[in-house]
Amino acid sequence: MHTKKNTAIALGLLTCLVLVLLVLPNIASAAIPSVWKWREALPQGNPLMKAAFGNEFVAVGKSGAILTSPDGVTWTKGTSGTNEDLSGISFGNGTYVAVGNAGTILTSSNGVIWTPQASGTTDDLFGVAFGAGKFVVTGSHGTILTSGTGSTWAATTFPFINPPSPTLLGVAFGNGTFVAVGVSFILTSADGVAWNSQPIDFTLDLQAVTFGNGQFVAVGRQGTILTSLTGVTWITRISGTSQDLFGAAFDGTNFTAVGGRGTILTSVDGLTWSVRTSGTTADLFGLAFGNGLWAAVGNNGQVLTSPNGTAWTARSTAQTDKYLLGSAFGNGTYVSVGEGGTILSSTNGITWTARISNTVNDFFGVAYGSGRFVAVGTLGEVVTSTDGIIWSHQGQTTTNDLFSIVFANNLFVAVGKGGTILTSTNGLTWTSAVHGPDLFGVAFGNGTFVAVGVAGEIMTSTNGASWTHLTGAPAVDDLLGVTFGNNLFVAVGSLGTILTSPTGAAWTARTSGVIDDLNSVAFGNGSYVAVGSYGTILTSSTGLTWTARASGTFTNQLIGVSFARGGFLALGSAGTILQSLVALNSIDFDGDGKADIAVWRPGNGNWYRINSSDNSIGMTQWGVATDNPVIGDFDGDGKGDIAVWRPSDGNWYILRSSDNGVTVTQWGVSTDIAVAGD
Repeated sequence: MHTKKNTAIALGLLTCLVLVLLVLPNIASAAIPSVWKWREALPQGNPLMKAAFGNEFVAVGKSGAILTSPDGVTWTKGTSGTNEDLSGISFGNGTYVAVGNAGTILTSSNGVIWTPQASGTTDDLFGVAFGAGKFVVTGSHGTILTSGTGSTWAATTFPFINPPSPTLLGVAFGNGTFVAVGVSFILTSADGVAWNSQPIDFTLDLQAVTFGNGQFVAVGRQGTILTSLTGVTWITRISGTSQDLFGAAFDGTNFTAVGGRGTILTSVDGLTWSVRTSGTTADLFGLAFGNGLWAAVGNNGQVLTSPNGTAWTARSTAQTDKYLLGSAFGNGTYVSVGEGGTILSSTNGITWTARISNTVNDFFGVAYGSGRFVAVGTLGEVVTSTDGIIWSHQGQTTTNDLFSIVFANNLFVAVGKGGTILTSTNGLTWTSAVHGPDLFGVAFGNGTFVAVGVAGEIMTSTNGASWTHLTGAPAVDDLLGVTFGNNLFVAVGSLGTILTSPTGAAWTARTSGVIDDLNSVAFGNGSYVAVGSYGTILTSSTGLTWTARASGTFTNQLIGVSFARGGFLALGSAGTILQSLVALNSIDFDGDGKADIAVWRPGNGNWYRINSSDNSIGMTQWGVATDNPVIGDFDGDGKGDIAVWRPSDGNWYILRSSDNGVTVTQWGVSTDIAVAGD
């Protein structure tokens, strides 16, 4: 699969008005999309590697991901303060300890506020356990660290001979003994400092170990399960699966192990194992037990819970785990398309629903025009829809893959493999031509279509039918996407390539500051946004100089980006959808992506607004004369919530737009100034 890829109405009664956040001017400085939020999967889509229970459930994962839950049912995305992958977590002595790549160690007393600790190593850390009054951490190159508090760490050494520096992936404590496991190794220690190597089949790749019911249970690749009473002598057990097993834990009565393709096994004694149905095909990497509930975590941010290890319920949501490759907006609807015939639709870019495409072919691009969506993909696949929900096949004008599509100047233009270019006025009947090298992106501006492709290929056309090859382009790397905005074409591609041109004829290379592939670029609200490999997001107000933004993932690939309703959507691997509303949502009451004119009248506490979507006038009573009006998207639904801050008691009174419910939060003293921000 190729991875490309105001109507102003005056209100009378001008006395005692407080003007609240009028309309943001359309200037680049006010519209930089610097904050991105997960929309798919939820609460986030980075792989979750391990979980622990102390005061509450805490799960950690790739790109510094942290989730917390008091009950295992409702999970909240936290902030770890690191972008490093987190691979292990344990709780002991009132402290959570999370460990990860490049020697990362974080500690927390509540799972919410985390403090980085100096580990004294740059080796990747994978396992952590608490026992005998201390934490023990294991990692790459045979790294073993110990700490009594989690804040001060000491390294211990073991004279590894073969292999000279093994990766130790898991560690557990029981019966006065620490056991560390990894690739071709099992170590034991009474104090976490002095270690002994135990006999093991060197072909074994052990991923995790736990202790319960008087014995250790180690799990690993290809369904491996070993048990031991002492950690010294190990017996191989029949797991009943050939899937890799990545995690194991004990709930006081039963063992549970998790692994690849949603594998879950349970055992009363650690000797005989039963395969359970998880309801997911996502790899599961870790699990924890607390408050009578199992919680298992895994790929794509997957979270499952079970009271008994047998029946499992999904607590995270994801419409797909496929690559999403292109998106478009039209007729009040967002549409995202991707791998395996995947089509999702949404009315707000926040809540998405999977639709039926009746094909397993990949979709690489989608556009809206002439009253319909048109998606294109593998083997010349073309499907259309007037509402983004029900889709119809339009046959195949070509058998070449189609990688991108645009609607402009009353014309659909699709481009693809072998220089294929299709044109259509309605998305139903198409004219095909072949012009040479593979083309990955197409855009329109200043009366010109521009198509870009392999090895720096650039073509231009004024009508979509007759095309001119550009010679002497400044790029030799593949160009994967192109957009037009603010009288400038911007093309992006492999190894961080960025080119700009005011006409499409003469191009200038720009410095992106990255070497990752840039797969797509879009323009809106005075900003260009480019996305790429390893969660790369770059923004620019000019197209000339670019700034890297935090996407929230370094694991997932970002393949497509589009602009609509005042915000950008970035999408990619594992069904990832990220949204940035460039701060407009704080004054957008009706969710159409445009700022709404509003006033608050202290005399009666009424809010008066003009909804930009239909020019209707709305009125809501909220607050008293001594309050301070504040607007923000406090519930994350993409619409502004009416709120006031009351200096007399320091309370924030928020009327949520999502469900018309009320949130009251005490924050601040009477002399403070209320400020809402994301």
